[in-house]
Amino acid sequence: MGFLKYYFDVDTKYVGKKLGLVLFPLTNSSWKRKIITDDSGTECYASARGDVNAPDLYIPTMSFVTLVLLVGFSMGVVSNFHPEVLGSTASRALACVLFEAAIMKIVFHLIVPVAPAFLDILSYCGYIFVSVIVNLLFGMLFGTLFYHVSTIITSLMMGIYLIRTLRAFISTASSSEIQKIFILVIIVVQVFIAWFLGALADWRSPVNSSILPTISHLQVDEIVEATLEG
Repeated sequence: MGFLKYYFDVDTKYVGKKLGLVLFPLTNSSWKRKIITDDSGTECYASARGDVNAPDLYIPTMSFVTLVLLVGFSMGVVSNFHPEVLGSTASRALACVLFEAAIMKIVFHLIVPVAPAFLDILSYCGYIFVSVIVNLLFGMLFGTLFYHVSTIITSLMMGIYLIRTLRAFISTASSSEIQKIFILVIIVVQVFIAWFLGALADWRSPVNSSILPTISHLQVDEIVEATLEG
């Protein structure tokens, strides 16, 4: 399991920069990964602690846990929570990202001479959890419309992030047509995955129209009651 240490070698500075990079990929000027020389004199890629463009499994893991808890919270708000929600959410979310990473790995093997490592791809695909968390928070705070708008925007940003991160591999595809099709598929798939993961929360309940108006309504009622009593 020592090889996993590379994917969890992060610090607070990296996490902050990477979250911003995933949500706002257009702000990044360079997507090349940093190459270093290890103690044995062998050149290798720097870990996340030393390179913001490096893949990591820390953010996907933490955001995965956060997403599961957030979905459970959304169910609890509408009195629709039961313990099985956490297990089913976790299994579906994990299966979704694993499936995407596996398919992407197979496609890379078919269209390019050298494919990225599977754990690299899994790390990149796992950043979608960050986007979904942002979408759910927007929906819970401001309503369904904001949720849908946020989902479209963050999905497109995630697609751009994946394309720019994997551009070095995609550009080695046998033809430009294959490159264009693969890029388009990556972007479209991010949108569908975001919708699927977001649907794990309870958006059919009236509370999802917005939590803020509900809170405001309760505050108004309290003020009115206090005024009448006075």
